[in-house]
Amino acid sequence: MSTPSLTELRDDIARLCDDVSSGRVAIQAVFDAVDDESAPLCNNYVYVVKLIERLPNVGKVKARRILSDMALTERSHLSDLTPEQRSLIIEQVTQS
Repeated sequence: MSTPSLTELRDDIARLCDDVSSGRVAIQAVFDAVDDESAPLCNNYVYVVKLIERLPNVGKVKARRILSDMALTERSHLSDLTPEQRSLIIEQVTQS
C-alpha cells in the first residue's frame, strides 16, 4: 500500500470529521480504531480538538475546555492519547 499524499490525508481527515459530525461514525469507533493497524491512516493524524468540536452539543469552546482540563493541547493527535484519556473524553462529550 502506498503512502497517501498530504492532500489525500487532509481530505480523509475532513471526511472523518464530517462523518462524526453527521453521526455516520461514532466517536467511540474512531477512538477504538486508533490502535487498529488496519484502520485508516488519517485516524492517527487527526487533531482531537477538531474531531470532538464537530460533535453535536460540543462546539469549539467546550472541546478546548475538555482538552485543557486534561492538560492536553490543541495540537494533540488521536494517537497521542492514552486509552484512559480517550475514555475520559468520551465520558465528557456524552454528558452533553
